[in-house]
Amino acid sequence: TVVDRPGPPIGPVMYQNIERDQIKIAWQIPEDDGGCDITGYIIEKTDYGSNDWMSCPGYATKCEYTARSLTEGKLYVFRIRAENQIGTSDALVGKHIEAKSPYDPPGPPGTPQVEAYSPSSATINWTPPTDTGGRPITGYFIEKRELGSEWNRVNHYPTPNLNYVIPGLREGARYEFRVLACNEAGPGQPSRPSEPIT
Repeated sequence: TVVDRPGPPIGPVMYQNIERDQIKIAWQIPEDDGGCDITGYIIEKTDYGSNDWMSCPGYATKCEYTARSLTEGKLYVFRIRAENQIGTSDALVGKHIEAKSPYDPPGPPGTPQVEAYSPSSATINWTPPTDTGGRPITGYFIEKRELGSEWNRVNHYPTPNLNYVIPGLREGARYEFRVLACNEAGPGQPSRPSEPIT
């Protein structure tokens, strides 16, 4: 029998686990192994729209591979070649795929209520969002604005509580407040603004 390099792996390329920095890909074995055993598969990746292919580290002996160290929000294309002792096949090229969290950010929390205020601060409370995006809420960002100006974030780290004291208000100015919930996918949609206070 004449032995030859294998035919290409059979597609489509399937994406089984998509996360913000890694994607698990899978495919089927070639119909034609070239007359000798497939020893493994070589995986390469490129940014979508580019033809600059880079080898992925390691070597797949089964029809699956987890590509790691990806950049969240980037589109990637993967290609797979089968290898036997004679040589490597033509490539199976997959559809482009985005590296992103498999979960969605949360929906909006309830409209914040102002429970107390002084000339320079206000205390607000709110209810959690009904839509968590499929993951636990890790905390909340609070934003404030003087009427007619831009929203400004009040806290740099999400607070786990359902109330917050907002410092640094200017006496006599009118303020609105709103809240955003966070989960591991990031901050979600803002709540409706509170009733303005003066």
